[in-house]
Amino acid sequence: MSREPKKTSPLLSGELFQIHAKGRIVFCTISIPRGLLPQQGAAAAEKMADYLVSEVLVRGSPWLGLVLDVTAGPSVVGPRTHTAADRVFRSAEQSRKPLAVLVLRDGAQWAQFEALRNSLAPRYVALVHSETEARDWMTAQR
Repeated sequence: MSREPKKTSPLLSGELFQIHAKGRIVFCTISIPRGLLPQQGAAAAEKMADYLVSEVLVRGSPWLGLVLDVTAGPSVVGPRTHTAADRVFRSAEQSRKPLAVLVLRDGAQWAQFEALRNSLAPRYVALVHSETEARDWMTAQR
């Protein structure tokens, strides 16, 4: 029996992010071009967070959880983007929806997201290094 890949359904896209679904899992991929002004990145982060908090990471939504891929994102985030990430992490914990953050292995990006996870969402947020690891963690029992 062959398994066909799950089709993706676009949900929302912005200049710096793409949000789509594969089955019941939502994927948000961030991509930051060189020369981006900090306020552009912050505005995109706020728009992305607004959608994720109101449509995905809320009890009663049809989504199993979220994979947030920040590997092509900034190495560090400023205060507005940090606040947006804070909202997303809190929403995952409060709604009990798993959030797997696909991050670079080392450095400031890892440290910032690890601090957010440890302080805001230790049970429903995991930092991972591959989509396979994200899916495995997302479907694990809690």
